[in-house]
Amino acid sequence: ISIELCSWGGLTKKGNKFYSWSNQEVTNVDIVGRNFRGYDYFEKYTIEQITSLKKLLKQLSEDFDIPLNPITFDINADALKGKPGLFTHVEVKTSKSDCYPNKDLISMLKDLTDAKDTKDAKT
Repeated sequence: ISIELCSWGGLTKKGNKFYSWSNQEVTNVDIVGRNFRGYDYFEKYTIEQITSLKKLLKQLSEDFDIPLNPITFDINADALKGKPGLFTHVEVKTSKSDCYPNKDLISMLKDLTDAKDTKDAKT
């Protein structure tokens, strides 16, 4: 099951403005604070995207018994081996930067995986 979060991804700064790979100006900018896959700036995910993604991941995990493993934002051997789980584009291909370490996304995924661990421990 693939899910796409709409975002221009990595941005380039020109003067005081930020631009996508297609030279589209982007105003909703997240400054990562470190170089991630060649970029310091990304189009920020909205709270609505993060909230709906959390609901969708939780439902898909329950419906299809998909493990909610922590996201590493780096190449993941389990993903490359085709093991079931929650993985991002950046965990299977070094040329991808479309899922970046956004603090809200990281927090949501941690909450989701921690909740799954707690539920598993009780059963």
